[in-house]
Amino acid sequence: MKLGELIKVVASAFKVEEKTVKLYARTIREAGLLTTGARGVNAPDMQPRDLARIAIAFLGADGPSKAVEAVTQLGAVTVNKTMNTGTVPDFAESDLAESLEDTLAEFFCGRGSVVSMKQLEISRELKLAKMSFQAGEVCFDGTAEEVEATILGGVGMQTVGRINASALMEITVAYMKEV
Repeated sequence: MKLGELIKVVASAFKVEEKTVKLYARTIREAGLLTTGARGVNAPDMQPRDLARIAIAFLGADGPSKAVEAVTQLGAVTVNKTMNTGTVPDFAESDLAESLEDTLAEFFCGRGSVVSMKQLEISRELKLAKMSFQAGEVCFDGTAEEVEATILGGVGMQTVGRINASALMEITVAYMKEV
């Protein structure tokens, strides 16, 4: 799937205008965070990591100007096993700390236990994310020092980007048809 096609699919799934998604994608592409190469028919196909980064940018940034910061900071948050609740998928119990970006890339491949996700929520100010599953929630956050600094720094109003997994699955299905 080429970037232009991906923009259309994301716009449909997130129920926003294509030009909005295009702005986010351009911003993170210019920062070197999306697969790049030739243009037109020779343009490279987008990879699952690209899909993850666009989703994180869109949910984790207040606007395109904050998209790069969202991708680099929120994409790097890892599973915090002590904050998980209920019954969670295997990936959340592993001793290998999965990042939000890696986990979403797996989702967009249609692999692993992450595909049973029901909802994704990202708190921009707190720099954390939560994936809801049938019987539990998986929390992603930064290092203990980053979490402490955020709390001590005082957080005002929290902005949360939230999307049902069915919208993300719409992107996955369209992507899987192309590969």
